[in-house]
Amino acid sequence: MSSRCSECGALKNSDVEADSDVPTISPPYGADLSILQAVEARTTARLLSLDDEICGLKQRIQHLEGRRAEVLGQQKRSSTILSPLRRMPPEVLVEIFSWTLPLLEEMDGDVSDLQDCPWVLTQVCSRWRAISVATPSFWSTVFVDFNGGPGVHLDMVQTQVDRSQLLRVHFIGSEAHDSAPQIEMFQLLSKHSHRWERLDIHLTAAVASQLGTLNLSSLSRLWLQWDTEESEEGLESIDSFESAPSLFDVGYMNESRPVPFLFPAHQITCYRVRAPWATHQSALRMAPDLIEARITVVFDEDDWSDLWPSDEPILTAHLRHLYVSDVKILDYIQAPVLAELAFGIKEEDTRIGEVLDSFFLRSSCTPQRLCVQGQVDANITTAILGKYSFISRIALSFFYGDLVDVTRLTDEIDAHLDMLTLGNSNGVSPHLQEICFGSMAPFPFPVDYSRFIKMLKSRRTPGAALVSAVFLTEYGSEPTELETLSLDELKRDGLSLEVSSGMIARKCLQCWTYGCPWN
Repeated sequence: MSSRCSECGALKNSDVEADSDVPTISPPYGADLSILQAVEARTTARLLSLDDEICGLKQRIQHLEGRRAEVLGQQKRSSTILSPLRRMPPEVLVEIFSWTLPLLEEMDGDVSDLQDCPWVLTQVCSRWRAISVATPSFWSTVFVDFNGGPGVHLDMVQTQVDRSQLLRVHFIGSEAHDSAPQIEMFQLLSKHSHRWERLDIHLTAAVASQLGTLNLSSLSRLWLQWDTEESEEGLESIDSFESAPSLFDVGYMNESRPVPFLFPAHQITCYRVRAPWATHQSALRMAPDLIEARITVVFDEDDWSDLWPSDEPILTAHLRHLYVSDVKILDYIQAPVLAELAFGIKEEDTRIGEVLDSFFLRSSCTPQRLCVQGQVDANITTAILGKYSFISRIALSFFYGDLVDVTRLTDEIDAHLDMLTLGNSNGVSPHLQEICFGSMAPFPFPVDYSRFIKMLKSRRTPGAALVSAVFLTEYGSEPTELETLSLDELKRDGLSLEVSSGMIARKCLQCWTYGCPWN
């Protein structure tokens, strides 16, 4: 097909060469030229008219778009004014905002959220800022971490303290970092020690020297531990908390040597302390209102119990929850209303049955919950459950130390799962209402969830009593997709079931043995 020049209408050279018979078109002359010039003038004028019209329409569109943006802004402002959220009472917003604040016991090792809340609430709008600033409870948790945590400025802490009433102070000191800013921060907080409600402090030598200036009239809960063994050197005792009039929950942990720690034992209801047995014995005899106790004996020889004859057991008339690091401690205690008992067990422990028999007989107690932590043996668990039918809730926390073979750990867990599976030749205790498994082993290991599921299903049949089950591991494997479906089916069937791993699982395991959940 021939093509012509867009300017003159003549055939292009390539087309002329290809078809030499095509006649050459001569330019228009005379009347033809006048007609074509008139046509060109009319089209040019029409194009100019169309261009003007398009330009006008574009300007109109821009004008309308501007008007639309203005009206849209007015609509948004009207919607904001008419929003039900503006009519929401401040106390309802306070309740909603409170759910945005992180709890230390629920944090998975990450404390950065503590630096954002509640500050982020003050940056949304003026009303939210006013409500947040006027709510002292939002500002009560002060978290200061000098051990590699998020940095906190003095002025931010001062602002937070000014906006709060009672304070929950979490102060993590570090011997590895400059002591000057740590002392400066502690001195700032110490000025408001009369408003401390809770104190969780990791002491350094420098910070410990500042304890004598505290006014602890409001302190009710205390957890104290040392940053390093070197932090304890040269300190004879800690007596700053002895006269705290409201203190009822106390926890103390040190690692290298016994440092006397004085507190008002006569008013304590919750006791979590690592110390020699002589220290525990003295404190327990002076704590008539004790309800919960975590007793960990350290700094004594392995034969410490031979040094303390059990001629007169310590009566804890109100004790409901008890953990002992060594089952032999039960030889020295009488707890008539005990509801929950937890104890640590080592491979060399051979008197477990004898000690439990003596303790239950002496105390005349029938605790419904039993937690065993450490090197748990399936034969021992079977004997305990078979003998004490009053135990309806069992928790097993397996921990064998850093050097244990993975096979040994998994074999022991599997042995317990098989033992608890009803219908097996050795299935025991169909009356159990709660079964909890956990491991704080510091290494990854495989979990046979199919065995766990089989055990659960055997206890969901008529005649069985199981209503709750838990499997927690710090580094255990996750269930497969098929196993997850089976676990979900058990939940839909009405079983209260939790399977999880990680730091939160570790904290839950610590609570099984009455560790401090808020530190």
